[in-house]
Amino acid sequence: MPIWEYEQVLEEVAIAQAMDEPIAERTKWWLNHVNRIQAQMYRSRTFAALSLVCGVGAVLAPFAEQWVAPLS
Repeated sequence: MPIWEYEQVLEEVAIAQAMDEPIAERTKWWLNHVNRIQAQMYRSRTFAALSLVCGVGAVLAPFAEQWVAPLS
């Protein structure tokens, strides 16, 4: 879920309040699900970071013996 969608929902709320209009049901749904959406974004970022670490580790693993040998 892109951050600009969340920003758009907040803007819709601000405009509705400024114009003394009711807040749309879709906007209310978004606001009621912010915690779930943020949790999913956190899980996605965490998975992406772990994938990157594992990928870099796999690329560098063949060189580990060369780096550790001088330390012994």
